[in-house]
Amino acid sequence: AEPSNATESMLFDLQQRCWSDEILSIFDIPRSVLPPVRQSGEQVGVLMSAAAAATGLKAGTPVFVGGADTQCSLLGAGAVEPDDTAATLGTTTPVQTVVGSAVFDPQSNLWAGCHVVPDRWVLESNAGDTGDAYLWLLELISGGLPREDLCRIGEQLAAGRFGPPTMMFVGPTVFNLMKMNPNRPGGILFPFPTMQVRPDRGTLVRAFMESVGYALRANLEQIAAVTGRAASELTLSGGMSRSAVLTRVIADVIGLPVRVADEPESAALGCAMLIAAHGGQGGLAAAVRAMVRHTQIQPDPERHEQYEGPFAKWRDLYNQLENTDLT
Repeated sequence: AEPSNATESMLFDLQQRCWSDEILSIFDIPRSVLPPVRQSGEQVGVLMSAAAAATGLKAGTPVFVGGADTQCSLLGAGAVEPDDTAATLGTTTPVQTVVGSAVFDPQSNLWAGCHVVPDRWVLESNAGDTGDAYLWLLELISGGLPREDLCRIGEQLAAGRFGPPTMMFVGPTVFNLMKMNPNRPGGILFPFPTMQVRPDRGTLVRAFMESVGYALRANLEQIAAVTGRAASELTLSGGMSRSAVLTRVIADVIGLPVRVADEPESAALGCAMLIAAHGGQGGLAAAVRAMVRHTQIQPDPERHEQYEGPFAKWRDLYNQLENTDLT
């Protein structure tokens, strides 16, 4: 085991980064049933012949300890120092800030965990179902186009759109562990359609992207409420970070500089960096300098101001829907 995944067992002492003797004692769990804890990136063996035959890999290939997907994604995007904040725009969108010691939300709304980087921890919120919901929407409005064409069509539909606010409540959420309501309604709200105003496919795609930006902003705000420090910039990676329209929308909605990792598959890159740092000079800091690159996006102040009212409305409507049960 290693700290970032062992955290999820509920048997782990985050601060000491080891199994909790107190919890094991309370539940009468013998330490012998738990695996030893190793550091992410540590070599723990080699590939045995039977496994090599099953996988097609070479026997004797070194085997290293990895880490939790989001924390590896943070490393692969270069978020390793305290106050670094990053979101992985994938099937879901975890939003994590790096801290120098374990931080716990007194309201228990957010996750606390260990980073794959030694002596670093994370505090996590989550924007929920993003990439998966986006594909669903594109499949719904595309008329059966092949999946490989969907994201290209989404970019074309959303580019250059900005008009009367259409509010999308399909997928992106504001994380709250203490208030999970799977029966809340979703939907799309737009100005009442008249002969002059009829939302089209581009309006719907743009509204979804804006809902991702609104959800990210709300999740960043609740992280800041716990840490007492607002993020000064946001790092983005993950499959959806390939969208130039979406990353621009996010920068304008949150009003912060955005660093987009040049390698969107940052979790895989983070795993490679753990191994590279194990055998190289300078550790993970050197691996970040050598292997991580970003494209910088500055928010448009005028557009950010234009998003202030729609964000407030989206947040208010989100709260109302969250407190509604369809059953």
